[in-house]
Amino acid sequence: MIASINSIRAGKCSVSSACSNGLAAGAAAIAGSVWLLARRDSDIPVQAQSQKDVVFYSVTPGEAKRRMQSGEKIVILDVRTPEENAEKRIPGSILLPLGRPEAFGPAAEKIIPGKRAVVFVYCRSGRRSLTAAEILADSGYRNVYHLGGIMDWPYETEAGRGE
Repeated sequence: MIASINSIRAGKCSVSSACSNGLAAGAAAIAGSVWLLARRDSDIPVQAQSQKDVVFYSVTPGEAKRRMQSGEKIVILDVRTPEENAEKRIPGSILLPLGRPEAFGPAAEKIIPGKRAVVFVYCRSGRRSLTAAEILADSGYRNVYHLGGIMDWPYETEAGRGE
């Protein structure tokens, strides 16, 4: 099945249909989730994930680093605990512990400058950041990228303040 992310966002495609506009994407239903593999200008795959009728994306560490270095305005959220953040963090990231998922969305609204802001979310291994990405997307954020875990981040880190 071939579909484009833009077409799916616009409601022009469904999992059971096929369409194409030059941005190659494959879709497959997996355990109630839809995973879309998209190819951008680079050879790095970016995945759009649809869960519970909300859409967010996955970004590889390499693509995230490239975009961060490009000067693009990106909010990098660390959803780990303050203790984990104090050990190491991605430079420039903002600590917003997932803690209580029901309080995460309202807390994020105080930090993220708008629903169209580009947001990269990470934790230790990827589990909490996946939950956080779902919450953000469900709250109306449209450019949420699941970065996964800092364990997979091969680039520089720094000690955080744990606050």
